[in-house]
Amino acid sequence: MYKRQVKLKENMQHDIMEAYGQTKAPVWITYQTGAQYVRDELGIGMAQLEAANTHDDIIMAGPVYPMTDRGGHLDANGYRWFGEMLAKAYYKSQVLGEDATPLQPKKIMREDGGRTIRIRYHVPVGPLKFDTNIIPKIKNYGFNVYKNTYGESAAQKFKSIEIEGDDVVIKFDEPLTGKIIVTYADPWARIENQPAGLDHLQGHGNLRDSDPYQ
Repeated sequence: MYKRQVKLKENMQHDIMEAYGQTKAPVWITYQTGAQYVRDELGIGMAQLEAANTHDDIIMAGPVYPMTDRGGHLDANGYRWFGEMLAKAYYKSQVLGEDATPLQPKKIMREDGGRTIRIRYHVPVGPLKFDTNIIPKIKNYGFNVYKNTYGESAAQKFKSIEIEGDDVVIKFDEPLTGKIIVTYADPWARIENQPAGLDHLQGHGNLRDSDPYQ
């Protein structure tokens, strides 16, 4: 997926430069696949983020799950909203020359003999927050931890989850040993006791920074 995305970017840049006679390759701004379209262990979204973190001409604008949609595809308001996100990414990176790296995890640590998972984030604008106004409260705010294998039946029950500075801290009653998989906004990240008619709300989460852009 990573190599295919980079190849697509290069092909599009080549075609645009050839068609318009420009000498500078256009920047490539992308969203991160999620919500109804998230699959497996988030491989597509992780490849998109890796490409943005590796190539200076790829900018990750963020996910689209907070935007309003109809059956998974953004509605008019959702497209307007995400269009503003794309414009912000372009303005910050290309006009102001600022770092446009979005909110993302930097490091995952196992502490307290395996009873605690600590996820450290790159936070563009603090503080880090769980927001249940834009998105209804998702179980565990969108986080899941799996032991030894990936799947809903292997999801571990949280004792607590909270924010400490730039970290999300998840605690468990029993120590977690062996292979541990930590995800955010995966296919089982849904509203707890989800009401009828909201079954499309999967692959969502409540974590955000405090970006002041409007």
